[in-house]
Amino acid sequence: MIDILVLNYNDSDTVIKYIEKVKSYKNVRKLLVVDNCSKDNSVEKIKEYTSDKIELIISDKNGGYGYGNNYGIRYLVDKYDSEYILLSNPDIIVDEQTIEKMEIFLRKNDDYAIVAPYMLDINGKKQFNTAFKLPSKMEYIISLGLLAKKIKTFYYNDLEKEKNVYKQVDAVSGSMFLMDSKKMIKFGMYDEKIFLYCEEVVLGIKMKENKQKIALLLQESFIHNHSVSISKTYKSELSKNKLLVKSKLYVIKKYYKANIIEYFFANILGKISNIEIFILGILRWKKR
Repeated sequence: MIDILVLNYNDSDTVIKYIEKVKSYKNVRKLLVVDNCSKDNSVEKIKEYTSDKIELIISDKNGGYGYGNNYGIRYLVDKYDSEYILLSNPDIIVDEQTIEKMEIFLRKNDDYAIVAPYMLDINGKKQFNTAFKLPSKMEYIISLGLLAKKIKTFYYNDLEKEKNVYKQVDAVSGSMFLMDSKKMIKFGMYDEKIFLYCEEVVLGIKMKENKQKIALLLQESFIHNHSVSISKTYKSELSKNKLLVKSKLYVIKKYYKANIIEYFFANILGKISNIEIFILGILRWKKR
């Protein structure tokens, strides 16, 4: 049996669809929705779906994605002694059998802390960013540039050719994965100074430093309708990019230990990418 953790912020419709999908799964003990201090009527709407199996709690503040998920992880472990927690965006579709195979994997492989299936888009196409290698410091700095974002150097290009059941990877997409909750609390957890974005990189760094393994199940999959929840909160590409740049600069400074020159260069690249996004937005608006 596993427990599911879903974070909500002003997106109750997506959360409710997710609840309706997984509430009958026999291998799910609890489905916990953490409302991150929504400003709409999310709490009232989700409350209608609560039961012995589905629980809703409200975080004490909106500290962002990492804060809300940490809040939920600690709650599940403290109150229910959760062994395995499926951390999940509400905009995903996952079958009961896939969850079962993830749980079996962690039970059989005690040296692994996290496991995830292959991520597909809404059309069933395999996504290159389902898992990735931890970039070097300079690779991560360069990734701030718009052109560099299109270069897939961090990703495992051979995944679709793999015939094995699973592959050890540095990090997986944060949209859905199953964790060993005790290992997550001891070795991982999200950095709560990051409001949004870059959580997977930091988690991968923490796990690697503590010699905890992450696996990708190559024969299992789930569907992710990318950024449904995020796009409802951040309407413009510029606002999302500014937040991404801020988070990346924090990671570069804290986790990659960038010196003054490296951080200055990263900051310049971040500003340029924001300007480029702004200009592209104007050009798209003029074409309407």
